[in-house]
Amino acid sequence: MNNNESHNLQFTANKYEKGDYFVSLVVENEVFNQIGIKKLNITYIPDAKLVEAHSLERYIKENVRSFSEDELQKNINQLSQLIQPRFIEFIITPLFAPQHELFYVNWGKKGTKYEEMAYHRSLNKEWFMRSRSATLQ
Repeated sequence: MNNNESHNLQFTANKYEKGDYFVSLVVENEVFNQIGIKKLNITYIPDAKLVEAHSLERYIKENVRSFSEDELQKNINQLSQLIQPRFIEFIITPLFAPQHELFYVNWGKKGTKYEEMAYHRSLNKEWFMRSRSATLQ
């Protein structure tokens, strides 16, 4: 059994591998049942393969236990190994946005423009999050 099968992620070939486009999955709080969390938005730029949305949601439901910085970093590192995207990010929208900051973590494929993109988005997180917060709520 390979690593992908052990996490029950199902993949399909990326027919548009030469292009850059974002794939997004929004997982609502009911999946996590954590106080103060509204939703988790996972966005990635696929490389050779796409992960089926239902299997990614099931993976998140089974593997994301908390939204601590350490746990999020662990999960994004694990997902980047399993999915092998060009770029991936997690955006957690709290239930009470004015009282809590949005949580953000990302990863870009090493040695590529996607690594630079991840770095740039992390440096400009506050601006990026303000511009995205209206669309994520």
